[in-house]
Amino acid sequence: MPDNKSKIVTFRLTDDEFKQFKTLCDANGTRSVSEVARFAIESVIHGDIELPQAQLRAQVRQLDDKVAVLDRKVEDIVQRLGK
Repeated sequence: MPDNKSKIVTFRLTDDEFKQFKTLCDANGTRSVSEVARFAIESVIHGDIELPQAQLRAQVRQLDDKVAVLDRKVEDIVQRLGK
């Protein structure tokens, strides 16, 4: 089945970002910068790579869980000391 790529996405890079992008392309033998960009986007869509916000949310959830555990332990200690 042919690849029907009909949409165009444009974004800007600094000179350094483009050099890094191009180096990545050359090192991995990809045909173009666009191919690497598509791969990166597909990786995010499929959950293989998390965006910084998603990573931050996951870390906050972990911290919330740890604080809840600590809160329960402190409450337990307070109750034991009160007896």
